[in-house]
Amino acid sequence: MEERFNVLETKVAYHDNDIAELNTVIYRQQQAIDRLEKELTRVSAQLRALGIDGDPEPHQKPPHY
Repeated sequence: MEERFNVLETKVAYHDNDIAELNTVIYRQQQAIDRLEKELTRVSAQLRALGIDGDPEPHQKPPHY
């Protein structure tokens, strides 16, 4: 019985470590997403200020037509 508890305690310890590592990864990913969203907003504002849309000529047919 004692050995089973030791095995379970060891597994829990590893799971706790894995959860902490995953939490760190998720936190860093969210920081990167936030940074990229700010950059996208900034670039979009610059393009609008220059009068550039995302669609350069929206009413022309593509060249392959």
